[in-house]
Amino acid sequence: MVFQTIFTGEIRDAFLTIGLGSLAALFFYLILHRPLVEIADDGIKIINPLWSYQIGWRDISAIETRYTMSVEVNGEIIHAWAAPAPGRYHARKIHPSEVKGMDIASQSTVRFGESPRSDSGVAAFLARSRWKKFPEGNREFRKTFNSSAIYLAGLAVAISLGSLLIH
Repeated sequence: MVFQTIFTGEIRDAFLTIGLGSLAALFFYLILHRPLVEIADDGIKIINPLWSYQIGWRDISAIETRYTMSVEVNGEIIHAWAAPAPGRYHARKIHPSEVKGMDIASQSTVRFGESPRSDSGVAAFLARSRWKKFPEGNREFRKTFNSSAIYLAGLAVAISLGSLLIH
């Protein structure tokens, strides 16, 4: 559809389609493809749509799985977009045999975010096991803003708005 507008339509329509299509593609890239949780011996790396975090194990004070897997660092709670918790009815489908060996305090009442079949449960389990094995991870805490996403979104909006000025 984009190619049809570019090759058969007016130049104004082509720029508007390119701008809006680029903005939509950037949005879906940031929300669906960019989020990442990387767990290593020296710490954890959490990449969200606009912020990236490098966290050493010694800086972490808690790992939770309420809505997403989240890590508490110096009083700040960092949610991992790549590890969301499942819906509320998921907890009813968890069999006690699934959580054996996962070091959960009460295996009779498992929170849905702790499920081994959910992204948050798997990520939290792996993070907690590494946190126990390597409590003195030497990765320094670093918080980085994804400014290139803002620049690309601004460029796409500028192309779209600029196309409205072309007659």
